[in-house]
Amino acid sequence: MKPGAAMKKFPTKVLVFITIVLISILGGVIATYTTANGPWGYTDPVAYISTAHSLATGQGLGYYEADGDFTPPTIQPPFYSIVLSVLGLFKINLVAGARWLNIFAFVASIFIAGWIFFRFSRLPALGIIASALMCAFPHMVLMFSSAYSEPLFILLLLSGGLCLLAYLSHEKLFILLISAVVIGMMPVTRYSGIAMVIAAGLSILLFSSGKTWPRVKKTVLFVLVASVPILIWLVWVYFSTAHTIGGRSLVLNWGAFAAQFQAFRGIFMDTVWKWIPFQSSETLLRYRVRFALMGVGLVIIFAL
Repeated sequence: MKPGAAMKKFPTKVLVFITIVLISILGGVIATYTTANGPWGYTDPVAYISTAHSLATGQGLGYYEADGDFTPPTIQPPFYSIVLSVLGLFKINLVAGARWLNIFAFVASIFIAGWIFFRFSRLPALGIIASALMCAFPHMVLMFSSAYSEPLFILLLLSGGLCLLAYLSHEKLFILLISAVVIGMMPVTRYSGIAMVIAAGLSILLFSSGKTWPRVKKTVLFVLVASVPILIWLVWVYFSTAHTIGGRSLVLNWGAFAAQFQAFRGIFMDTVWKWIPFQSSETLLRYRVRFALMGVGLVIIFAL
């Protein structure tokens, strides 16, 4: 048999799958190399690992400050520390545990990114591109070599997206519940995961089959299940501290809010305007002109 004929008989999807697996393994090698001296981090990882150590040794959910006070975490949600504490129960050094957890998360995230396109796209070869981008994107390599909670969050994000796509394809109740549980862990890893709960709920409402009322009931069930972890956490924080929500006061400071919005508006404007090619500092329009043009553009987009 000629080599060309053998290649024609070899299933293309199998070749794509093998490529995705190899890229995932390559990501593991990269993560192992970049964390050879341990994961990097600043103040937040110290709080994560200290809290995990307290949990693993039975001291409770919190960490000791420099003055000896035991402080419950409020600014950072606890799930990353809880996962690390499970490793600590097996007498694993928590810094090394954070490193190997992130290596696993990087390999799994690269594979899931490719698998989503391989399984649900009309062009399975897009899975190779997705995995390659995930593996080669410099910021991903940087974050997965840290001791922050982002690696676990990204893994949950991709896993939750995969479960959600599986539910929308098959619409089985147990898949809906699994998706809700996985996505529900995101807000207790990073508070920004609340947006994923909302987005997933809207996806179920808009894209699941059936009449309106059954879709509403599925959405409500999903949101309720996915919201349980973060609600438990927020209630615990509220009664464990001076009645704060996630370590933040409920008092609205409109002056500070306006100042932050003004700073955000300027950064947003500069960032979006840089996407326009063939510009230089000499040809850059004044801020007010750019603001007006962007406003007109948004009006036209919404009008369409």
